[in-house]
Amino acid sequence: ELYGDAVSIALQSSDKPLAIECARYFEERSMFDRAAQLYERGGDLQRAIDVCIKGGLFDQLHQISESLDSAADPDTFIAMAEHFINSKHFAKAASMLVFA
Repeated sequence: ELYGDAVSIALQSSDKPLAIECARYFEERSMFDRAAQLYERGGDLQRAIDVCIKGGLFDQLHQISESLDSAADPDTFIAMAEHFINSKHFAKAASMLVFA
């Protein structure tokens, strides 16, 4: 319950450094779903992607990929493409590489 409250507070806050700090806390405790959410909220999409891959959070990874636009870091698109290639989602990988 306490963890859920901490995530809720960090997600509702506009303080991005707070979200990143909370994400690190959850990542260190292998609570990857919460960490990924908070990294995304804090604006560190690359780290959110890394945590999703590390934690096997493929639904959350797909959700992040749908929120990306052409202004995102090319490395982010490349990391997403690699994941989609490995999971045999080739059309999705191709769309990520187009943006990279």
